[in-house]
Amino acid sequence: MIKVKETSAKTTPAKRSITVSGVRIENGAFVDEEGNIVDSVLEALPEANSIFDIKIAIELDEDEE
Repeated sequence: MIKVKETSAKTTPAKRSITVSGVRIENGAFVDEEGNIVDSVLEALPEANSIFDIKIAIELDEDEE
């Protein structure tokens, strides 16, 4: 499942958070219950000519900390 959240500009620039839940790595690709997540994530990204930073955070199970 993919969630996209947009935050308006205030004292900091506007930002878009993309959250994908239930992800695993299968045959070298990130997949969820619907399959490869690449197309879903690409739809949520800015236009192709935009330059942006990406931050990836992974929530770890207690035994992986």
